[in-house]
Amino acid sequence: MKQKTKTPWQKAFNPNYLGSWSLADGEELTTKVTHASIQQVRNQSGTEDKVVIHLEKAPENGIKLPMIIGNKESARAMEKIAKSPYIEDWVGVTVTVYVKQGVKAFGGGTTEALRIKAPAAKKQLDEKRFDKMVQAIKSGSYLKIDALERFSLTDAQRQQIQSL
Repeated sequence: MKQKTKTPWQKAFNPNYLGSWSLADGEELTTKVTHASIQQVRNQSGTEDKVVIHLEKAPENGIKLPMIIGNKESARAMEKIAKSPYIEDWVGVTVTVYVKQGVKAFGGGTTEALRIKAPAAKKQLDEKRFDKMVQAIKSGSYLKIDALERFSLTDAQRQQIQSL
C-alpha cells in the first residue's frame, strides 16, 4: 500500500491527466487503453492538438480521470505495442506506464516524464510452484488477485484459483 504523499505543484496545471508526479518512486501502472483521441490541450502558449490516451485505471492516489497526454515518443511506443499507427486500434491494448528520469526538457535541462512500454511477460508456473501458490492463497498469505494478475495461468489453473 502506498503511503500518502504531499501534493506536487504540477498537479495544479493539468489535474485530469497523469504526470510523472502521479506515480510513486519506482511504481509502474499496468492497465488497458480504453480510448484514444486527438484533443485540444492547454499549454503555456495556448492550446494545441495532442493524442490523449485514456486508461482503464489510474494510480491509487486520487487521480479521477486516468488519461495521458501523448507525445511523439509515447505515440511511437503505442504504435509498436499495438502493432498499428492508428489510434483507434490502440483500444484494448495493455500497457505499462512508468516514469523515466533524465528526459531532455525544453530550455536545455532534464526532467522526469511518463513513458509507455509493453508490459513484462507474465511468469508461467510449473505444477509444483502452482500448488505452493494455491496453498499460500488458502492460508491467507497470498492474494488471489495477485496470482491472477502476475502469472500466466492455464484456464484450469485460473478456474482453480477463482474457486478458492
